[in-house]
Amino acid sequence: MNLHSNFLILKSPDTVLYNSKIPFIFAAIETFVQTLYLFTLIPTGQDNPRIRFHNLAPAQSGDQSPTTYFRFNADDDRGYLGNPMDGYGPLGRLFFSWVNPLLSKGCSGQLESSDDLYDLPVELCAHHLSGHITRAVYPLHESYSRKSLFRALHTCFWVEFYGIGIIKFIGDVAGFCSPLMLKALVQFIEDSTEPVSYGYIYAVGLCVTALIGAFCNAHFNFKVTVVTLRMRGAIVSLIFRKILTLNKVTLSSVDTGEIINYMSVDVNRIMNSCLSVHSFWSTPFQVIVICYLLYLQIGISFLGVVIITLTLIPLNRYIAFKIGTYTQSMMKHKDNRISCMSEILKGIKAIKLNVWEPYFKSKIGGEFYSITSIYFKSRGANMCIRF
Repeated sequence: MNLHSNFLILKSPDTVLYNSKIPFIFAAIETFVQTLYLFTLIPTGQDNPRIRFHNLAPAQSGDQSPTTYFRFNADDDRGYLGNPMDGYGPLGRLFFSWVNPLLSKGCSGQLESSDDLYDLPVELCAHHLSGHITRAVYPLHESYSRKSLFRALHTCFWVEFYGIGIIKFIGDVAGFCSPLMLKALVQFIEDSTEPVSYGYIYAVGLCVTALIGAFCNAHFNFKVTVVTLRMRGAIVSLIFRKILTLNKVTLSSVDTGEIINYMSVDVNRIMNSCLSVHSFWSTPFQVIVICYLLYLQIGISFLGVVIITLTLIPLNRYIAFKIGTYTQSMMKHKDNRISCMSEILKGIKAIKLNVWEPYFKSKIGGEFYSITSIYFKSRGANMCIRF
């Protein structure tokens, strides 16, 4: 209907609403795209989604590591998905087409356990990450020295970490180009003296920059998740390896709650720091570009926005300091609660025999109440920062 209306307006000799073919061309493009989408809704007649089987020949050899997990022959399981991204080219990875078999399998109701999902890639397996981080922490050519955790993580993941920074930069630049292209397109519509070809350039540029920004943001979030998962697996395996090498005297001096917090809370902080590091350089870059664009639009008046922003920095710093204090206090209460639970499990017979349940119940309840109150205070501070 839209295409037909624009065609009639274009052919009408009395109309003065349109002096170019741009609306008609865009309506034709929209009709063509909608037609292609309609063809994708036609069922293909296949009961099962398209499955890609990877080569299992290396898995059947006897020289594989005993810690490596391999599935049985895929011919016995027609719903076997294999490894993700196997057989997909650059376009398939760009559009995340490798997720389609998993989505089709889920829509057909065949996802009942973790075995129905994709196999874990080798680069995310624990044995691979453990060996990678161990070689980085304890280099072979340095027998009596070891690297810090930061240097080891940098050695293992610096290529991927800085690579996603480039994707983030391209996405930020594309995000600034879209408003500029929109401004140019609005000025072209208001000014009838510009050539029609400029309108095509502005419209295409607006679409291209929006697509580039969307793709870069999606792949940045995906790559950050993959890198943080690899870091998490490497650090947790390193903690396990360290615990297994400690003697009983040293291990007895370390609380169980402290070890659990190392593998959960502290590792999550390191994972969250990956996104924070990229925000550390991306946020000032965005602020500088935004201030420059505001200066071009409203002149020196943009300094009012800058002054308000600078005024909020001390307040945000104070709130961040309070959040750190609450988090540290909450970690101490968590350590005490886990230590108390470990003590209860070790001496459960003596507790039952001496009827000490009310005492330990009140002790654990007090720790839980303290953790809950501190948690709500921390969440309130987080809401203030977001506000």
